[in-house]
Order: sequence, then structure tokens, then C-alpha cells
Amino acid sequence: LLQQAGYQTALIGKWHLISDPQGFDFWSILSGDHEQGHYYQPEFRENGKTIIEKGYVTDVVTDKTIQFLENRDKSKPFCVMYHQKAPHRNWMPAPRHLGKFNDVVFREPANLFDDYSTRTRAAHEQDMSIANTLKLRWDLKIATPEEMNDTSLKDNFYHAYHRMTQEEKQKWNEAYAPRIREYKTMNLQGKDLVRWKYQQYMRDYLATTL
Repeated sequence: LLQQAGYQTALIGKWHLISDPQGFDFWSILSGDHEQGHYYQPEFRENGKTIIEKGYVTDVVTDKTIQFLENRDKSKPFCVMYHQKAPHRNWMPAPRHLGKFNDVVFREPANLFDDYSTRTRAAHEQDMSIANTLKLRWDLKIATPEEMNDTSLKDNFYHAYHRMTQEEKQKWNEAYAPRIREYKTMNLQGKDLVRWKYQQYMRDYLATTL
């Protein structure tokens, strides 16, 4: 309707729907990984063509949006839908933010160990808990460089890691080495493990939102 009314229209970033966008003069949507996109060297469907952009997804989506705004016809109204991937799981920070919160200890929420005994059915059936859902490789990044190069472990994290350049991989490895070492040596169990997982989750989540 806006396009028909004379607006310049654009959609850039996360789309997460099966169909191509309709009613936009320009669209560049993230594709791959169930249409949620990649953090590094992201793949886009742009006006019907598939392209891969170099860089970090938040920067690329932002740059595409700015480019559209700067090059639009200033005599016409416009509508831009600007959708970031971050902070979607699995929370992979940009190279410049890797390790940003490694030394920060976050306050634990009061319901960190809630067993949902007083909650509704939806809370009991959810599958997004710190204790049970976070995966060591995919979510918590517990994988050494050697493990990340093991071709017998070609899971989602393997493919996400290998989208990085060599320089990006080096920064990534340096940032996560202390976490991996800590996990492998501390042998945490029970609530101590949940507390540890929570700290790692918060560090990655917040670094991804910067």
C-alpha cells in the first residue's frame, strides 16, 4: 500500500519467511540456516539473486540500510524495514567485541533455578532453559581449534566457524580459549554448572548486541 501511494520501500536483514518479500522497491534478506542468516560472511537474497557479503552481519545490514537511505530520491517519502539478526541464537559476537565481557560476572536472576512447579503448562514444556537446552558446541562455543577442524563433526557450529576468515578465526580462538580451558578443567556439576553456563550465555548475548 505504501509503495502504491508513492513511497520508496525497502526491506533489509532478517526476514525468516519462506516467500520473497512483496511490495518493496529494494529488498536484501538474510538466507541460510532456516532463513535466519549467518553472523560471518552472511548470505543474502537480494532482489531475487543470492549473494554472499564479506564481513559481520550487523555491519552489513546496517551498511545496506544506510546506502539505501543515502541514495534514495529525497523528493519522495520512504519506508525502510531494518531487521537485524542479532541477538539470535547462537550469539556469535563481532571480531571487535570478542571477549568483551570475559571478565564480567553478571548477577544471577532470582529464577535461575526455578523448577516451574508453580507455573503453567507452557512453562513446563518450553525448551529454552539454561540448564538443559544450551549446547556445549553450538551455544557455549566449547570446541578447540583442533575440534573445529575435525571434518567428522560437520555440525552447524562447524559450518558457522568456517565462514570466518583466518584472521577472524585467530581472534575467535584467542577469545574462547580461556572458557574452553576452564570448562575442561573445572568439572562442574549441578547448580555450579548452571551458574557457569549462565555467565557464558550472558557474555556472548551482550557482546552480540553491541
